Amino acid sequence: MIELLEEFKRLKVAVAGDLILDKYIWGDVSRISPEAPVPVVRAREKSDKLGGAGNTAQVVRALEASVCLFGRLGTDAGARKFEQLLCENSVELRQLPNHNDLPTTVKTRVIAGGQHVVRIDEEDRTPVKKAQLEKIKAELVEQLSTHDALLISDYGKGVFSPHTLPSWIELAAEADLPVVVDPYTEHFPNYRGATIMTPNEEEFLAGMQVRESQAYDLARLAEEAINRYDLAALLVTRGEKGMTLFDAAGGSRHLETEAREVYDVTGAGDTVAGVVCLGEALGADREQVIKLANVAAGLVVGRMGTASVSASEIKEVLD
Repeated sequence: MIELLEEFKRLKVAVAGDLILDKYIWGDVSRISPEAPVPVVRAREKSDKLGGAGNTAQVVRALEASVCLFGRLGTDAGARKFEQLLCENSVELRQLPNHNDLPTTVKTRVIAGGQHVVRIDEEDRTPVKKAQLEKIKAELVEQLSTHDALLISDYGKGVFSPHTLPSWIELAAEADLPVVVDPYTEHFPNYRGATIMTPNEEEFLAGMQVRESQAYDLARLAEEAINRYDLAALLVTRGEKGMTLFDAAGGSRHLETEAREVYDVTGAGDTVAGVVCLGEALGADREQVIKLANVAAGLVVGRMGTASVSASEIKEVLD
């Protein structure tokens, strides 16, 4: 696994997806509001972080690979802050069409006493049109051809739609890149032809249209998904149960969780997808890659807020 981390340094990954500015308000609660039965949070600190595909790109960069981020920002204060954070993390940005000048997606979380009190979302999910993507197709193929893999980070905020996702898979095929998908449940049928998907178990069941009360066989569902969507493999992350890798040959491998103490699962999925994408770019043994992803995710969930871990931190744990 340490050898894998060393190999990551020579890679360049394209991350395409929904760009989200994660804003945090940290404070304390000492009383209930007299106006309504809700806690009054006295703010003591504020912070801004890269969210969505931005955090995925940050994960890849923290593992010392080069990364280029493809996504859509507005022309507002949220966009300026997002670009500043990208610069601070040495992440290159290629903006996708935003013809209606839609606002930058912003999620504001209020954290009090270590507890997530409320989240406020500001967003416009109007999708990028297929015609807009077709206009820059040749340019995208040229840009992607200089990369080693494509990671689709889909949060359902408009960068991808059922009309444009097949185009992204085709673009990667033209550039001869493996495609890793961190999926959005409503778009499962549109990832056909990707190399590997990395949903959590809840997302996977929803994407396969399994109702909450319905009994299911995870291995059978995984085989069905791999065949239906023409995947080489499927990695299902399962929270405290660990993660399970399924492949097109019918094999599977389960790993128990590496988490020591869980504070916040935000960003864990981005971390797993980032490590898996780097592994696919190398053509590395998937079992070794998911072991590494498991260690990295175990470190991330031990931190509050959107987070990434560095290669040196992972090496310290492995040592």
